[in-house]
Amino acid sequence: TVEALDEGKTKHQTHSQEVPPSGFTEVCLDRHQMGLGCVDSWKTLPRDEYLVPYADYIFRFRMTPTMKL
Repeated sequence: TVEALDEGKTKHQTHSQEVPPSGFTEVCLDRHQMGLGCVDSWKTLPRDEYLVPYADYIFRFRMTPTMKL
């Protein structure tokens, strides 16, 4: 789960096998993602072509099962 991945205010290095299993599948969907701002420093914004302009966006998706359980 997202909560299992966020360690709260105190962070330490962990590995995927240390994340407790949740017993279900969690899916996170993003319409799109802005680029990293690490061109010359971690304090800068991404280059213009990688910025996501502020706007109202519509995001639709459909999930269809591929097999019966």
